[in-house]
Amino acid sequence: MTGADIIDQEADDKGQMELDELMDCYGTSLLRLCYMYLKDYSLAEDAVQDTFVSVYKNMGNFRNECSEKTWITKIAVNVCKSYMRRAWFKRIFPSDTMPDSPYHDNFNKNIEHEGILGEVMKLQPRYREVILLYYYSELKIPEISKVLGIPEGTVSVRLKRGRDKLKNALEDWYYE
Repeated sequence: MTGADIIDQEADDKGQMELDELMDCYGTSLLRLCYMYLKDYSLAEDAVQDTFVSVYKNMGNFRNECSEKTWITKIAVNVCKSYMRRAWFKRIFPSDTMPDSPYHDNFNKNIEHEGILGEVMKLQPRYREVILLYYYSELKIPEISKVLGIPEGTVSVRLKRGRDKLKNALEDWYYE
């Protein structure tokens, strides 16, 4: 083994350790976010895996212009949007309702029929994604702006409109 091979092996080991730390830190929240986008647990797992593959491949390209969480979330959102653009996704999930999953039937039914999350999932995608990123991923408006590639003012407006729609939808639920 040459000196260059040893250096490459050490770099690979360091990258793997960094990836393991990122997976431990952000894996669960990314799985939740991907599930909210894709509405299918198996697809969400695949999206998270694709996200971390992309993170590993592009670790050297991270420029510290934003936090790691923002960068990884942006990759996850782009992976989910890529899945949703595919023709097979549109054939499998033609409606905007949550599909049944054999592993999470009770969870899906509870989301569809009860509570805040069910109403969030009924919002138009532009409002749903900012609500999910703000409340469920706990990103701030500037971070959401970077993740979605839209101006901060647009994020603020979508967040307000999404909240207003939720407020109207949840009035009956809250006061029953």
